[in-house]
Amino acid sequence: MGTVSLYKCEECGLEKQFTLGVGMLYFSVVEEVKDKISSGFYGEDAQKFLNDNPNADIDLSNEIFVCEKCKCYTNEYRILLLGVNETFEIKYKCRKCSAEMKYVESPDLLICPKCKKETLKLVDDEYILWD
Repeated sequence: MGTVSLYKCEECGLEKQFTLGVGMLYFSVVEEVKDKISSGFYGEDAQKFLNDNPNADIDLSNEIFVCEKCKCYTNEYRILLLGVNETFEIKYKCRKCSAEMKYVESPDLLICPKCKKETLKLVDDEYILWD
């Protein structure tokens, strides 16, 4: 089960909604992601890691990522490949400026991408079944 989280900027009123956690189709999504990694969809480094670690576990959940350059947010799978001795994390690029996106660990208060102030606050968190 995951959550749908609604954020609202206390300064400018901007609203953002994110789907977080895992859904009911988790195991089929893991297989789909594994196929994409094998095909090179997530880049050569991820493909090589999976080839070098064919028994790696794949851990994923929907999370929030932020571009530290332009403060744009995206809602993507956080994909971790768990090998025996090492871990590999899939990285995302910002759709606006191509800078690397960073996983947001504690998304209670975010920087508003519109007014650039730390005023994008979690206002509603609802547990739902999604997928």
